[in-house]
Amino acid sequence: MPWSIFFHGDDAIHGTDQVETLGEPASAGCVRLAPETGRRLFELVRTVGKDATRIVIRP
Repeated sequence: MPWSIFFHGDDAIHGTDQVETLGEPASAGCVRLAPETGRRLFELVRTVGKDATRIVIRP
């Protein structure tokens, strides 16, 4: 899981190379992003710090 940001234990936001299945359930608790989007989000969170990052998941 490249560019993983873990929250609520084992749940994560991460990049995936399986872009053809984005938007479809594929794992338990993960939010999958296109590779470049996952990398950019990871870099932004690393820059501001995880403690200063608020993760909100909406349907």
